[in-house]
Amino acid sequence: MRHRFDLYVRYTIEIDLPDPITTLDGLNGVANKEFAYILREFTNLQLYSCSGPPVAGGWNSQILSRLKSNEDVQQYLRHLPQEGPIYEVHLPDGVDVGNWYQQYLQSHQNHVQKLQEQINNLRHQGQGLQQGFLLLQQVAPVADDQVYNTVNNFGQGVEPCITAMTGNPTDLFSNQQGVRLLSQWCVTPEH
Repeated sequence: MRHRFDLYVRYTIEIDLPDPITTLDGLNGVANKEFAYILREFTNLQLYSCSGPPVAGGWNSQILSRLKSNEDVQQYLRHLPQEGPIYEVHLPDGVDVGNWYQQYLQSHQNHVQKLQEQINNLRHQGQGLQQGFLLLQQVAPVADDQVYNTVNNFGQGVEPCITAMTGNPTDLFSNQQGVRLLSQWCVTPEH
């Protein structure tokens, strides 16, 4: 025997607009804009016209019909409830929003990973080495207790050091000063 459980979460907005919205695209645009903080990029919404606000604690809808076209919207506007137009917004049945968000996040994670790979490739090709060597040259003559201040004054954190080390992994000066810089940076309590 199949059992169905529906979870309803109600968010309500009331906004004043100078003119009624007369198209389905216009309604979708307003709904997506106003609920963007909840729905983020999910825009495949179903809109329903209502004869009044929900009753009995806010969960029993007074839905008249689903709005599927501009004609449906205009017909509803001709027979408005006294309070003005009232719409109910639904996510479509059968839509796995969690899966949709998971795919969306995975897509962003893949983009971040590709960008990180490109950055690492550029570092290995020597991009940014000049700044890294400048930092290591400034760190080399100072005492260990002054390394943190030198890096801080350079103003770019430890990234140039890492770029110098990965861009030229066989250079003893880069590796020696880079390891020294990183170890002093990590043990300094100021950051």
